[in-house]
Amino acid sequence: MIIFDFDGTIADSLGTVCEIYNELAPAYDLVPIGPENLPVLRELGIRKLLKRLALKPRHLPHVLNQGRRMLRERIEAIKPVPGILEQIENLHQSPRSLGILTSNSSENVEVFLNQFGIRKHFEFISTCPKLRGKAKHLSAIARTYSLSPLNMIYIGDEVRDIKAAKRAAVSVAAVTWGFNTKEALSKHEPDWLISTPDELAKLIAS
Repeated sequence: MIIFDFDGTIADSLGTVCEIYNELAPAYDLVPIGPENLPVLRELGIRKLLKRLALKPRHLPHVLNQGRRMLRERIEAIKPVPGILEQIENLHQSPRSLGILTSNSSENVEVFLNQFGIRKHFEFISTCPKLRGKAKHLSAIARTYSLSPLNMIYIGDEVRDIKAAKRAAVSVAAVTWGFNTKEALSKHEPDWLISTPDELAKLIAS
C-alpha cells in the first residue's frame, strides 16, 4: 500500500496556506510569513517552526480549524504538483493500493481529488486533525487492512512525516518539492529522498 500525504505532496498548496496563515496571524499575534523568512522556516521541524512563529499550543487547534475552513473556500484554485497526476494514474494501474493520510480535512481533499478526476484511485482518505499523531494513524491503517508495516510506504514532504513513518515502522519517501527543504529532510534520514514525480514512479517500480 502506497500512502500519500496531501498538502505539498499532491497539492501545490504552500502559497495558499501561507496566505491563509498571514490572514489569521494578527488575531493570534503571530509572526507573519514572507519571502524574507520562508526559506529559514522551511528548514525547521514542527516544534521549532511553531516556536519561531510564536504560535502558542493553546491557539494551535483554533488556527488549524479556521485554516481548514478558509482553505475550503480556495481549494478549487489550488493546482496539483506538476507531474504528480500522471504518476498517480500509473501507480493505480499497478497491483498496489493507494491511500491518503493528511492533516487537512477530508472534505478539502475530496473536493480536490474529484476536481482532477483521481478520487477513484484512492482506497481511503484518513485525516489526522493534529499536526502530530500520524504514526498512530499509520499503525491503524495497517491494522484495518491487515498489512505488515513492511508492506507500506508513506510519501510526504515534511520532517514530521519522516518521524511519524519511522515511529510506525513504515518505509518513508520524502519529496523535496513541498514544505521542508531537501537539506532538512535528509538530516532525518528517510528511506528515499525524491526530487521529481518521475523519480517516485521509478522507486515504486523497483
